[in-house]
Amino acid sequence: MEKLITSLLRAMSRIVLLAFGLVFVASLVCAAAFVFALWSLHSFWARLRGQPVVHRTFQFNPRAQWGRFYTDGKTAPTDKSASDPHVRHAAIPDVTDVVPKERKTDGGTAAERNFP
Repeated sequence: MEKLITSLLRAMSRIVLLAFGLVFVASLVCAAAFVFALWSLHSFWARLRGQPVVHRTFQFNPRAQWGRFYTDGKTAPTDKSASDPHVRHAAIPDVTDVVPKERKTDGGTAAERNFP
């Protein structure tokens, strides 16, 4: 009796898993058919109006993302560079140091007080 119950449970679980798999594959086929129908409708509408068929693609340039981190530090991003990764950045000019002036005190400058 125990073997009969285990064999029935095993068969039922296989049937249920097979049904789940078939439903999943059917949903993927329906999704692919829906995307194909939309693409065909878009292509047909473009040809009907006499315009070229423009395919919708996602363009990704992985070099543009890595290029941000491997710069020499002398380039500054601009507003234009955010939208176009191929724009070269203008170099930032070097900062000029300020020459310090001697402070005048009550006794005159430091050179007048004979400080080294």
